[in-house]
Amino acid sequence: MGNMVATGASFLSPVFAASLLPEDGAKGPEVWKRLFLAFAASNLVGLALYLPFASTTPVDVDPEDKKK
Repeated sequence: MGNMVATGASFLSPVFAASLLPEDGAKGPEVWKRLFLAFAASNLVGLALYLPFASTTPVDVDPEDKKK
């Protein structure tokens, strides 16, 4: 599942970035600021979605470990 999400993100990131660039091809600090803020926001959304599901509980517990 994680590999599928990573593959989708690696495909969609350049598409998303291109959609934020101006149509006239203008370049400058304001364009970089817009891209930086957009990707920072997407990382924060990803963090907010990840944290509720993060856990330190082992998935596979050996029954012998419970006896110790």
